[in-house]
Amino acid sequence: MKEFRWQKGEQSGFVIVQEKTGQVTSVGVEAKTKIERKVTRKVTREDAQKTAVQLLQTYLNTDTKMIVSEVNSYYWQGDHYTFTFYPTVHDIPIIDQTYAVTIHGETGKPVQMSGEFGHRKLNLPTPNKAVSAEQAAKEYLKYHPLKLVYMKPIIGGQKAELPVLAYIAERNEQAGDSIDAFTGQIIQHKK
Repeated sequence: MKEFRWQKGEQSGFVIVQEKTGQVTSVGVEAKTKIERKVTRKVTREDAQKTAVQLLQTYLNTDTKMIVSEVNSYYWQGDHYTFTFYPTVHDIPIIDQTYAVTIHGETGKPVQMSGEFGHRKLNLPTPNKAVSAEQAAKEYLKYHPLKLVYMKPIIGGQKAELPVLAYIAERNEQAGDSIDAFTGQIIQHKK
């Protein structure tokens, strides 16, 4: 990766590109100095997300028909919102091809955008011959059985005072966390 930076007044800009291909993977602006002050949100999460989607659509391939934003795929950090989006194929998100867009919470202007833009069209298999979710869950639980634990959940960004009784999946270092949708078998980690 190669990073280019420039400065104008109190702001600096940057672009990060892949050296071999020249593909832009991140672009943004930053304030030169951080001023400590109380931040007020003037832009709602919904308006910020609309701005993020509009900006992102400008840079996606024309064959990208839909992007999805998971319900909890945004966070408020200091004075801005950051949203994570995934392109879809057959209405299924491609979860390892993410795009992130950051919107300033007071001005509503884009601050940063990152992702691998310019992907070629993917010819991925259709899900019509995939095993059922129930069959996949059964296979997953063979390798990651559930166990009872007491834990303090995070509620509204705060750790609860009292623990609750909950089930969690046991970790299995030899087995992956994914099930092949066509074979119904766990995807093993290769050494």
